[in-house]
Amino acid sequence: MDAYKAREDELSGKEVRYTPNMLDTMTPEEAEKMPFDLYKDGYVYYGITHKHTGSSFAYTVSSNIDLFAFDARVGMEMIDQPLLMIAGKCADTLYMTEGCYERATGTKNCS
Repeated sequence: MDAYKAREDELSGKEVRYTPNMLDTMTPEEAEKMPFDLYKDGYVYYGITHKHTGSSFAYTVSSNIDLFAFDARVGMEMIDQPLLMIAGKCADTLYMTEGCYERATGTKNCS
């Protein structure tokens, strides 16, 4: 609901609201306690070891509408060329890779 309110505010000319920057609100010790390696690794890689000076973990609150609705599996059947996908069996995103692969029915078999 907050994302929809933020979008309405933006459309009416009010100030754009941003999510808190994780690097400002979370310590490395707190990040280590996050339940998924994907987030822990992302915190370290994008926020510490490979941080770009023009980037942050902050994004507009209204963009959550698109973020939460995004599904990489949608449209996979339109891929019409060979497809290679690699995922580790313990990857946090394995289910997404498997779902995409199952739906990529338009690819050609290159055996």
